[in-house]
Amino acid sequence: MTPTKASLGIENALTKKLEKELAILKRHIQILKMIKREEPIGIIRLSDITGYPHHKVRYSLRILEEESIIEPSVEGAVILKKMDEYLEHFLKIIEKIMAELEELRGELTLERERAQEKQ
Repeated sequence: MTPTKASLGIENALTKKLEKELAILKRHIQILKMIKREEPIGIIRLSDITGYPHHKVRYSLRILEEESIIEPSVEGAVILKKMDEYLEHFLKIIEKIMAELEELRGELTLERERAQEKQ
């Protein structure tokens, strides 16, 4: 069997985008948690606490503001009451995605077992 990029530990083009988006999502959630803990808080302080560069913090803040989870203030970002509602919705989405990933894993595991049986 010819080794693939994935089997050699090289990034797989099929999953690279998913991994990148997951990293962005994790950053948004980490930024949101820091805002809730430290509010009001600005970009520089968020960057110092999280270690993310200012431009990535700024992007996360923009996304969270577009979702109406946070809002800017003179002192820095603050959480809106809608956050709890958003988190409930977000958890449902994550559960759905996890179920789909589990189904995909099952299919791939079965395919791998079939391939091994043929060898």
